[in-house]
Amino acid sequence: MENKEPIFKMCDHPDLEIVFAWLRTNMTHLSLVDLTLKRLQDFGEFLNAEYAMKIFPFPDPSEYIIFQNYNLDLFKRHCIWRKLKGLTPNKNWDTIIDKHIVYGLRSNNLEKIVLDHVHRSSEYAFSNENLYEIFNNEEYFFEIDGSKSIYKHNGKGEKVLNL
Repeated sequence: MENKEPIFKMCDHPDLEIVFAWLRTNMTHLSLVDLTLKRLQDFGEFLNAEYAMKIFPFPDPSEYIIFQNYNLDLFKRHCIWRKLKGLTPNKNWDTIIDKHIVYGLRSNNLEKIVLDHVHRSSEYAFSNENLYEIFNNEEYFFEIDGSKSIYKHNGKGEKVLNL
């Protein structure tokens, strides 16, 4: 039996704030958190470091990045190689977060530099403006409660699955 509740394109939803709230809660992949965790792990493994971390899109008192006892000579060789070649020797070290990790390790301020970058990036990623730009198109429809719908309207105005 088909659900009779209406679904809305973002621009037609009666309460955009609940749509934005749902997106911020459920579309966490929009932040750099997962990528940052992966990159710190890649650096840690490459440099034989002891590392642990807990990172959120927005500042939280329980966040931390511990990165210690890494192979300093290997890190210095990597940095010299990067500077000379303008490239990275490890295919996993070619993302935007990598320069912040390298700078943080060089300046012995990794936690502050990386967390500041993640938080600034998340601030924009979850802004109303960015969410509207990403989700206000023909691919996304929203339920009255603000949740992203698994349905869409076809060319005849009928509600159909959008999987």
